[in-house]
Amino acid sequence: MSGAKTPQEALDSLCAEQERVLERLERAGVQGELGPKMNEVRDAQYWLDQPGSPVAKLDNEKPPGETVSYDELIKSWQ
Repeated sequence: MSGAKTPQEALDSLCAEQERVLERLERAGVQGELGPKMNEVRDAQYWLDQPGSPVAKLDNEKPPGETVSYDELIKSWQ
């Protein structure tokens, strides 16, 4: 909230903290069969290659706007 971290850094930090908690729960085994079971650590590309995964971040997430003439726009809809 203070702006000390970028949104991505804040999310990465939150994720790391949550994973530490889940790993402790898994090691302790206090939830038995219903407890968390952590996957092995893999790089992001492995998960992006899985079926149904989200699309990887684009090189240019916000390209500049483009003006299209009204006539071309109507032709593209037909």
